[in-house]
Amino acid sequence: MGVYELLPNEPAWYALFVRTGHEESLRVALRTLFPDVRTLIPAREMQEYTQGAFKPIKRLLLPGYVFFHTTLTPALCAAIQSLSHVIRICGPGRSPKPIEESEMQLLLKLVRSGDLIRMSEIRKVGDKVVVESGPLVGLEGIIQGIDPRKRRVRIRLSVDGVIRTIDLPATFFADPSQCVEPQLMEAATVPR
Repeated sequence: MGVYELLPNEPAWYALFVRTGHEESLRVALRTLFPDVRTLIPAREMQEYTQGAFKPIKRLLLPGYVFFHTTLTPALCAAIQSLSHVIRICGPGRSPKPIEESEMQLLLKLVRSGDLIRMSEIRKVGDKVVVESGPLVGLEGIIQGIDPRKRRVRIRLSVDGVIRTIDLPATFFADPSQCVEPQLMEAATVPR
């Protein structure tokens, strides 16, 4: 059985492992040479504290990875692997393997449309974390930790069978039941 005999005859998501810093140039090359190939380079819009204020900074979610969706043939596989800065198509040994559907669906849900993972709004209710809005809605189970000071939430994400811990952007709101109601001070009459 050859390396390419196990490739599915239908479109699937694959991951290219590339030299870090060359992800975008590879996307351009893939789009130019193979217009039917859909690409994804997931990034996140982090909030970083610099010069006394939080500023949005775009960071790659998985540096060194370019995801692509196509029906992979031996000829297309060889053409993609011959591109500059490509290290390999991910899979066991030298054979390319599609990304698991469940892993890719989670990644696609996080980026929604486009490549950028935006801010989620999170409220801590007692010991539970509730996502009010943003890409993490309904995904509270993957949250491993929160850091309100840095405006980040830590998640576990499996890609190509490898579990990674990744920080995503988030804003935090206090649990209204734990808020202390401001006490109104009665105006005291002060003698003049």
